[in-house]
Amino acid sequence: MSGLPTGWRPADGRVGISMFLLEPVLASDPEAATIWQPWTPPVRGCYDRYGGIELAPADITPETRFIGERLESLLQRGALVSSWPEDLGSASPRAGRTAVERILGHGAETVYNRVQLTIDGAPVAACIVLERVVDAIAGAPRAVQDADAWFARGGAGQRHFADLPASARPQLARHAAVLAYARARGGLTPIRSEDLGQPSAAEIRGMVRATWDREDGPLRRMIDRAAPRWTVPWRRAANEIAADDAHASAVAGAATIHSYSPSADYVVGDVLEHPSFGRGRVEALPDPGKISVRFAAGARTMVHRRPR
Repeated sequence: MSGLPTGWRPADGRVGISMFLLEPVLASDPEAATIWQPWTPPVRGCYDRYGGIELAPADITPETRFIGERLESLLQRGALVSSWPEDLGSASPRAGRTAVERILGHGAETVYNRVQLTIDGAPVAACIVLERVVDAIAGAPRAVQDADAWFARGGAGQRHFADLPASARPQLARHAAVLAYARARGGLTPIRSEDLGQPSAAEIRGMVRATWDREDGPLRRMIDRAAPRWTVPWRRAANEIAADDAHASAVAGAATIHSYSPSADYVVGDVLEHPSFGRGRVEALPDPGKISVRFAAGARTMVHRRPR
């Protein structure tokens, strides 16, 4: 959803995430892209670097245990079905983990090992959101959401988790704010095949930069706080591009273009044509007899009002 990589780690190396499973909601237009909505409530923990989630003792709350027990029950009843059930059995490498860790991590196998995972016959996919992204969006002004907005109306999530303990509602409301933010930008995205593997440091920086360039809100502010050494030069470059664009727009839209002459008298806003530097706009009068002119190649200080 954010475009930020899970390899973007804080100093202690622990990446806090929220992980949940998604279900598709059919759009009225059969040609439209699949709309993915949350099926399970969000579970908070640590990214395990392999597409799954690890829970520290503090992460195993009554709500987390409830979600795990409900998923285990759906698995036993045959409502939740996997084409690779061995990965969920007692001999599986995941066997020692909690039910939430095993089943949410198994949801990621829909991409890693092309597992077919279904709930009530509909496909299921896994989704991960960095916890710092949740904090940035849920803490932004006007981000308060109704917890009921987390589940799709009439979807499997609403059917199977409507009786989630009331103590889980603040967590749902926080994540409903993230869902609203995602919907305004194309929706939630399951883990994809192109997300597999561990990106290099340069690739991580590129993904963070792409998010910073695209967003002009809480995610950009969060990146600014988390990586100031990266974003200061990015902001400087963006400001230079904006200044160049403003200059080009002002020059292109000028009603009158003056031929430059050292003896002529110019004011701020005048557009003039210089034989060497091309077309530029007067942006300041720094000293008597001097003008600062912004050309495509940069600003130049030039003479005006020179006596003939």
